[in-house]
Amino acid sequence: METKGLHVTDAEVLTIAKERGAIAIIDDEVARKTAKIYGISYAGTPYTLAKAVFEGIITKEEANGAVNEMVFAGWRYRIKTYTRIKALKPGKGRHLIYWLSSPF
Repeated sequence: METKGLHVTDAEVLTIAKERGAIAIIDDEVARKTAKIYGISYAGTPYTLAKAVFEGIITKEEANGAVNEMVFAGWRYRIKTYTRIKALKPGKGRHLIYWLSSPF
C-alpha cells in the first residue's frame, strides 16, 4: 500500500484491516483518506473510547485517563472532540449513535 505522506505504521494497520476484513483504528487524516480509497472501514480513537464507555467495557474515568495520557504523549485532536470525550456518560448504544451523529 503506497500513498504519499502515509506513515509506515498506519499503512500496516490499514493492510492488516483489509486482509482481515476488520476496522482500522486510525486518527491520521492521510490514513483516513487512504482507507476510503482502498475501501477499508475505519474508526478513530474518540469513537473507540466512546463505544467502550457506552458498552461498559471501561469507565468514564478510565477513558479520561487514556485521553490525558495520549494528549501528554502528543496526541492531537480538536478541542471539541477532546471535551466531548471528557464528558462521556455510560449508557445504551442509542446514546452512542446520538453522540456520533452530533457535529464535532
